[in-house]
Amino acid sequence: MKSINLLHKIYGNFELVMEHWNEKYESMLIRLPNDSIFKRYRLAKKTPKKEGYFTVF
Repeated sequence: MKSINLLHKIYGNFELVMEHWNEKYESMLIRLPNDSIFKRYRLAKKTPKKEGYFTVF
């Protein structure tokens, strides 16, 4: 997955948990070595019926 390589370039080493129920969004949880909280990473998708992109923060 290209996004995992990009995340490794940005954050270095991290723990990764793939979310299989959101595969089409390449959704995953990452946790940096010195952090106790997981962060969700997910691709933005262009919405077909509305202008713009759907994102999650």
